[in-house]
Amino acid sequence: MEPRTLSQKIRETIRIYRERFLPLVGIVAIAQVPLLLLDTMLGGPAEGESLGVAIVLQYVVVALLSIFGFLIMYGATAHAVSRHIEGSEINIVASYA
Repeated sequence: MEPRTLSQKIRETIRIYRERFLPLVGIVAIAQVPLLLLDTMLGGPAEGESLGVAIVLQYVVVALLSIFGFLIMYGATAHAVSRHIEGSEINIVASYA
């Protein structure tokens, strides 16, 4: 592969997202929706409530799970894009495997 300019890389990225939008959104949703639901369910301190140890611990747990989720999601996305470049179909389950 020959080196590409930044604009070539951006055009290629946009092209891949246009051609494989639904599988790529599915990969992101699998990682992000559970984290969003967890964060929403745990919520933050109520108005006037002090920031106690339990709430700080919740924030730490959600932050660690988010980091793990992002790492897994980016790995699955990289796998999916490599399959696309090979000319193969993108399989969401296989991308996470």
